[in-house]
Amino acid sequence: MNVLHIINVRWFNATAWYALSLADVSNKNGENHSILSIPNAPILCEAEKRGIANYTFDFNSSNPIKIIKTIILFERFIKRNDVDIIIAHRGEFFWYLCLRRLFVNKHNVLIRVRGDDRPPTSDFISKYFYKKLTNIIIVTASIIRKNFIENLKLNSDKVVVIHGGVNREIFYKDIDKRATIRKEFGYTDDDCVVSVIGRFDPVKGHSIFFQAMDMLYKVNKNLKLLLVGFPESISNDEIMDMARENGVEKITVITGRRDDIPSIINAIDIGVVSSINSEKIARVAFEIIATERRIMSSNIGVLPDIFPASNIYQYDDPQDLFKKILNCKKVDKIYSYEEFYREYKEVVDKVLNL
Repeated sequence: MNVLHIINVRWFNATAWYALSLADVSNKNGENHSILSIPNAPILCEAEKRGIANYTFDFNSSNPIKIIKTIILFERFIKRNDVDIIIAHRGEFFWYLCLRRLFVNKHNVLIRVRGDDRPPTSDFISKYFYKKLTNIIIVTASIIRKNFIENLKLNSDKVVVIHGGVNREIFYKDIDKRATIRKEFGYTDDDCVVSVIGRFDPVKGHSIFFQAMDMLYKVNKNLKLLLVGFPESISNDEIMDMARENGVEKITVITGRRDDIPSIINAIDIGVVSSINSEKIARVAFEIIATERRIMSSNIGVLPDIFPASNIYQYDDPQDLFKKILNCKKVDKIYSYEEFYREYKEVVDKVLNL
């Protein structure tokens, strides 16, 4: 079975990670999945590293001539590769994928994946595309499913939640990695290392995190803070200003970009997903769980789907984060590649048997 993932994004975000992971685990299970993206997209390099076939198309062009050229090249590609399933991870070019089912090849299965904040539009065309021309909609969080069903008046069985999963050959508990990284940063066995992993952006909730850490530091002088990230909308200096304002500057370290995230996660004691918005996929959360570290998260996006109430705090309440982190525990359920593939395969088999 030949499957195409169309993931036309200009950066390697959570949506791209979800598409890449799904293609990767499917190929590991004997299927034939390929990645199609726009020129110079980082996901193409990531696919190459994993041995996933990848191709470039100008999916996002607004130039009519380029659009026609892309469609011609795409149709040739579809025919040449005998494609069975097309999975659209973005809205750009989805319009054509729907129209081709109507006018070109109704036998190709079309799956739409949604893992972002934008609610679906509820106009007549959108309803028709999703109801009549899309075989199934896979969403990454129950809140997205709710939006689709309510906005588009879809049958509940048309929209399926499949959470992401991580490769346990990469993310697992490793005492040697833990020791190496803790030595690098000068942490002792007595230190309690709490970490936020992610770009420096207001949506990641660093301000709330530091307010809670101020309270925590007053009761635990062995506290250390490891900020694994890089500037986006917030600079390193601004991050350190937040730490200084909350009295934790001297215990705070910024790592910058790191290529050894599995080792970094092993080195921490508690990971905090402190986001105040987004997190409809929550890649880092799955990675921390798989590495068997303790984790605390805000009640945003997919996070309430995957954590027990004991590990969830009100996203804008540093006092709540402080109180709950005192008794933070590991999450038992691990979201693995194997479970990711099993849930995806169940959906596809159901579609093919209709």
